[in-house]
This record gives sequence, structure tokens and C-alpha cells, in this order.
Amino acid sequence: MRKLYILSTLVLSLAVCITGAKAQDFSNKGKEFWFCFPNHIPSGAAPGSMSIWITSDQASSGKISMTNGTFTATFSVTANGITSINIPHNLAHISNAESGLVIQKSLRLTVDPGQPDVVAYAQQYGNAR
Repeated sequence: MRKLYILSTLVLSLAVCITGAKAQDFSNKGKEFWFCFPNHIPSGAAPGSMSIWITSDQASSGKISMTNGTFTATFSVTANGITSINIPHNLAHISNAESGLVIQKSLRLTVDPGQPDVVAYAQQYGNAR
């Protein structure tokens, strides 16, 4: 019985190696992203801040714009590098008073035509309380 167990384990391991074991290949890599800057509880008089972090395995470029036209920024990222774009609080922050209103403060990140995909993340942060 023990020999059968060892043999079946060996055959199963060999089958996995031959067919190629694959790990999860999932990313948020793309050419268009949407963000918003929701309400953040301030620490005293210091308002919250937001940055958009952009990276890629190839050099790429693009822009971030607000749908109401009050903010636009261009970016370029080197291969395997990271770029940060700070979002102005006074232009993009959505306050509780604006909740439920159509205010067009969404942020759209687009990659320039012909440029490789990027990965983008938003980070919202504030001072310690």
C-alpha cells in the first residue's frame, strides 16, 4: 500500500510539472481608470489628501482629468518605475454636503494612444488624530 501511495504521489507530481503549474495571473492593468475623492474625516484643521500611484512594466504616459474640467495632469512612468500624482483637495474632494448631487468631480486616468497599459491605485490619507 505504501508503494502505491508513493508511486501515485510521484506520478501526480510529474503530471503537474509536465503540464506546467500556473499561478494566478490577475492584475488591474489597463488603459482607463476612474477614481473619486470621497469625504475624509480631517485631523484638526488638516484636510485629507489623495494621490494616484501609477506603475507599468513598460514605459508609458497619459493624463488624469476631472470630468468638470477643473483639473488635468499628465504623467509618464518609466519601465518598472512608479509615479505619483497628488490630487488637489480643493478641486476634487467630495464633501458630505455634496452627497447625492451630480457634481462631476470624478477623476479619469487615460493612457496615451499607442502606449502600454499601466496599473493605477488611489491612496487617500490624512494626519494622525
